[in-house]
Amino acid sequence: MLHRACRQLSRWRGDGRDLWVSVNVSAAQLNNGGWLAAVATAIDTHCVPAESLVVEVAEAALPEDAFAVEQLAGLRALGVRTALDHFGTGPTALAHLRRLPIDVLKIDQALFSEPPGRQGPRRRSSTSSWGWRGGWGST
Repeated sequence: MLHRACRQLSRWRGDGRDLWVSVNVSAAQLNNGGWLAAVATAIDTHCVPAESLVVEVAEAALPEDAFAVEQLAGLRALGVRTALDHFGTGPTALAHLRRLPIDVLKIDQALFSEPPGRQGPRRRSSTSSWGWRGGWGST
């Protein structure tokens, strides 16, 4: 899937479209020791700028080990942007976000939904995303 996404992105960019593409990865892929090399090969093979690729991992699938964090940091070192998807559905605390090398936080709509049995004003459901470079800072 990674090569397919990079190949399509290369075509779009060749047509003059300045786009980026996201690729979802599983915890198993992220924990594969050859994952960073595979990403580097894909962006080099298809001549796409690293920053035009976003690698997304679901919060619930994010392993609780240091290797996953190293892999995310390695992707960022390549210039690839990283995203944490479905935030609010897993065990990650807001304080934990400080140590995760992520550029985009995609908040799941469930975080904004009313708890079961509680009726509140009707709201449209949506998924919100925020992006940043350099992590969370305090002011």
